[in-house]
Amino acid sequence: MKKSKVVSKRLISRDGKVTAEAKSVVSVSSNSESATNQSVTVSIDSSEGGSSSSSFCSSSSSTSTTQSSRSN
Repeated sequence: MKKSKVVSKRLISRDGKVTAEAKSVVSVSSNSESATNQSVTVSIDSSEGGSSSSSFCSSSSSTSTTQSSRSN
């Protein structure tokens, strides 16, 4: 089962226009081969023009369990 979370924040000017926005999306798989993906996007709008930046990060790891048995 995959779990994800989205966080979004906006800066709004006094006249109601969005001047900047940041959004982060994180997805995590919940199996033994766990993988995490994160995407971050930042957008800035000004009177002279807009600017946008985006970043993506991915990591994965595997976990294994070992069992030992003893006989007497």
